[in-house]
Amino acid sequence: MPDLHTSYLGLKLKNPLIASSSSLTDSVQGIQRLADAGIAAVVLKSLFEEQIEAETNEISDEFPHTEAYDYVRQSGMSLGPKAYLDLIRDAKKAVDIPVIASLNCVNARWWQEYAIQLRDSGADALEINLSLMPQRFDQDARALEDELISTFERIRDLIQLPVAVKIGPYFSSLPELSVRLRRAGADALVLFNRFYQYDFDLATGASKGRLNLTNERDYGMALRWISILFDRCGTQLSASTGIHSGETALKMIAAGADSVQLCSVLYRSNIDMVKTILADMERLLSAMNVSSVEDLRGRYSQKGSKNPESMERLQYIKALTGVS
Repeated sequence: MPDLHTSYLGLKLKNPLIASSSSLTDSVQGIQRLADAGIAAVVLKSLFEEQIEAETNEISDEFPHTEAYDYVRQSGMSLGPKAYLDLIRDAKKAVDIPVIASLNCVNARWWQEYAIQLRDSGADALEINLSLMPQRFDQDARALEDELISTFERIRDLIQLPVAVKIGPYFSSLPELSVRLRRAGADALVLFNRFYQYDFDLATGASKGRLNLTNERDYGMALRWISILFDRCGTQLSASTGIHSGETALKMIAAGADSVQLCSVLYRSNIDMVKTILADMERLLSAMNVSSVEDLRGRYSQKGSKNPESMERLQYIKALTGVS
């Protein structure tokens, strides 16, 4: 059988499949079910910086009593900061796969003490979801990216764990930003996070949240950028968004991904889809006479292309003209 073992964030994984941050990973029971299905690691459901701020009862003057903070106080957003640390400890006792903590943040104001507690709780690594929305009309693209880098640097300085940064695709120059993040201390990049889809109730104007699951056609953007960044930006790469089959998982690895993260497919089907995807990966590797995922990694990346722009242009022309 083909060898599926790989490594990510300094962690040895029995296969490249990681359960992405979601409600599937917010309880020990859910994590155990994923481990039993064959998942190689889990990223816990994200802890939001607003939760830490609310627990301190020190709402900043900059954001006084906004709807977000009222919601945090009233609902607890599932797990509070202290319960989150307990989840890490309990999960580490219950399963023998890596447990990766996840923080969703826009600044580093509240993280100094908590970052140390995360490390001491036994988390194997940290995934930081940096979600900055460009809303100021007097802030240019470079200033926004500088703010993102500065936030990451402050958190990176506080925590002694391998760190992955989960970002979106909407930057002026993703290759340059990826190099800046690596220089700031990122060990891996997760491509990509998905911004919430804005909506509100027409009668009341109240904001509405929507669960926005991916489908099997949504992987193209992550595939493109992993192919471009592989072995060039200096970090490991984890693919996220639209991975619903063993074939797509292997495409991500062939483009250069070190791991692939599953989420929507587990909601659309069930956790046992992990077994199906692993079996498909083994079958496809055997059919291609590839002995391991390591032998496949980066095979179809753009690293070897002398003119990657021409490759992208050719794909664009094919798409528009219907040439396969």
